[in-house]
Amino acid sequence: MTTDATIRTQCPSCQAKFRVASEHVGRRTRCPGCRQAFEIQPVAQSKSNGPKSNKADAPPEVTYVGVNCRLCGTRMYGRLDQVGKPMKCPDCDTETTLPPPKPTAKQAVPAAMLGEQYELYEGDDQPWGITLAAAQAESVPVHCELCGTLQHVPPEMVGSVAVCPDCDHGTRVHPKPTTAKKDLGPDLELEPPTVTEEMATPTAPPVYSRLHDFESLSDEDKEERMSRVATNRKARPQMPRLPLVTGWGAFLRSPGVVPRWLGLSVWLSGCIALAAFSFTLIFGGGPYGAVAGLPLFCAAGAMLGLWYGCCAAIAMTVITESSEGNDKMTAWPTINPIDWMGEALYMMVAALASAAPGYLLVLVTGAHSIFVLGGMLASAWVFYPIMQLSSLEASSPFALAMPGVLGSLGEWFGTWGRFYILSGLLAVATVLVVGGLGWLSPPLLLVASVPIVGAAGVYFRLLGRLAWRIREDS
Repeated sequence: MTTDATIRTQCPSCQAKFRVASEHVGRRTRCPGCRQAFEIQPVAQSKSNGPKSNKADAPPEVTYVGVNCRLCGTRMYGRLDQVGKPMKCPDCDTETTLPPPKPTAKQAVPAAMLGEQYELYEGDDQPWGITLAAAQAESVPVHCELCGTLQHVPPEMVGSVAVCPDCDHGTRVHPKPTTAKKDLGPDLELEPPTVTEEMATPTAPPVYSRLHDFESLSDEDKEERMSRVATNRKARPQMPRLPLVTGWGAFLRSPGVVPRWLGLSVWLSGCIALAAFSFTLIFGGGPYGAVAGLPLFCAAGAMLGLWYGCCAAIAMTVITESSEGNDKMTAWPTINPIDWMGEALYMMVAALASAAPGYLLVLVTGAHSIFVLGGMLASAWVFYPIMQLSSLEASSPFALAMPGVLGSLGEWFGTWGRFYILSGLLAVATVLVVGGLGWLSPPLLLVASVPIVGAAGVYFRLLGRLAWRIREDS
């Protein structure tokens, strides 16, 4: 055994020699040529009188031929002297004849790599597209009759056959079709407009523009010119002298106002009736009354929540349409309850925040608990319109005090005062009507939803007209 880091070993089957690390001596391995297993043992080096040459020490160059087993497909390799002889597969023992090696053909250079090659322009060397189009050689388009491939051939091939590069089908080349220029008729010339004496004489002063010195005009001319400018603008609703008390006839005649009023009233009456019936079952329906009453009470609560969302969406629509000066309703919210959630949040935050000062005032003063509801209603009557208009102006349900709304309290004190008076009278009238119905007969309270919903619609209409007054000023 040699003391070098590598040793020479030899396959006992095919006599192929290899160099392996010395620490592998004694281990079994498989010959890469014949695939026979053998034990690695060092082979004694042949002695000679002359000096050792590197060529003698190097392992002989062995050329192997690969073949796949015809049964299991295992890849096997054999020497050149084994060509034409059967080789046994080490996996399935099937014999397969070793074929001769395939001649290695010289790799052909693609035609695209021969001749003139494409290059990229650098920087300012890039010519204009019209220059490239003018320098392009003239060609004739040819569509293959079989596969439709488009190719361009020189004009000299007109009348001959062009072979398709995709399907090798021959197509005869026809001359390029010439498009006849359309006859657009004689050229027309614009004649200058004829200015008559009546047209040259102005019948009215020109409309004010920035090219005229507006400040040098008299007060009458200023008013006349500005009125003409306003007339030429897009038509907009004009602000009446008393916006809170006008336009009610057109509003009530708007399509959808009365049906929604009656529909929401019936909806509210149904919720109240279902809730009252569920309470009757829970507290007076015997041992199984609660089992039947609780689901009905939950259903009444869900229906009431949907009713509130629908009312909030309609109320915000009424405020928006009225704030734009529209006497009639031109748009209504969708019937998708998911779209109502945003408006419901706006109204809920403003209502709770406006009622909170009254509730806190009753608690701080130590008044009787019967005044809690009255204090909350009075606080909401004062602060709700301010907070609701502020949140709509800021497009955020939590912006409850905007400078524009707060500033209008002093500038339009009369309009705000009329709003509070009308809304207060509306609330008192609603309470009297509902109380009268309850005094006449308690079951008539189911009909109380009609004046309640109607009063709510009138209130939000007033709030929208108040917003119109503030909006026009801003």
